[in-house]
Amino acid sequence: MRIDSSGNVAIGNTSAGAKLDIRQDSGTAIRCEDGSGGYFVVQHGGSVGIGTSSPTFTTGSGLEIQRDGPATLRIEDTGSSGKPFEIYSDDAEGYVLSGIGSGMPMIFKTISTEAMRIDTSQNVLVGTTSTSTATQGIKLRSDLDAIAAVADGQVSGYFGRLNSDGDILNFRKDSTTVGSIGTNGGAFYISSPYGTDSGLKFASSIYCAINNYWSK
Repeated sequence: MRIDSSGNVAIGNTSAGAKLDIRQDSGTAIRCEDGSGGYFVVQHGGSVGIGTSSPTFTTGSGLEIQRDGPATLRIEDTGSSGKPFEIYSDDAEGYVLSGIGSGMPMIFKTISTEAMRIDTSQNVLVGTTSTSTATQGIKLRSDLDAIAAVADGQVSGYFGRLNSDGDILNFRKDSTTVGSIGTNGGAFYISSPYGTDSGLKFASSIYCAINNYWSK
C-alpha cells in the first residue's frame, strides 16, 4: 500500500490515479461483508456482486444481485416527481420488468431507434407510437381486445400452414367454431360448420361444400 503526497491511496499499485486506487490482477479486489453474510464485492475483470461473494454470468461480466426474496435493480430519474423502473426476480411472480412511475410507456430500442413500446393502457405497439388503426404498424390493442396490422402499400399480414390441408384461420364465438379459412388440395376455401357444413372453394372452378362434399 502507498499513500502519496496528495493523500491518494494505492493498493496493489505503485501510484494512485484517484483517492483510492486498487489494482487486483485476479480474484476479488473489494469485499464488504456484514455479520449476517451479506456481501458487496468487486472482482478483477469488473464483475460486481451484491448479496454474493462470487458473481457469475452465462455471458460476459456485470452486476449480480442475490437475496432470499425478490432481488431488485432499481433505476430512477428523480426529476418530475421521480420515475422509478425496477427489474427483479421473484419466485412468486417470475422475471419482472416494472415501470412504477405513472404516465410512462415502456420503450424498446434497437440501434437507438424505437422498435416497440407498451403504453400506459397496456397496448403493445410495434413500428409505431400510435394506437390508431389508420396508421402504419402492428398494434395489440388491450382496450379493444383486438390486433391491427397496417402496412403502407404492401401486404399487412401472412398466415400459413405447412405440410397438410386444413384450416389456416379459425373463427369462434365464445369457444365454438363458427367458420374457417383454409386450404384443400392446394386451393383456398371458406367454410362454416353450421347445418350442412357449407362453404366455398376457389380452384380452377368454384366449388360449394354440402354435407362435407365439394361439388361444382
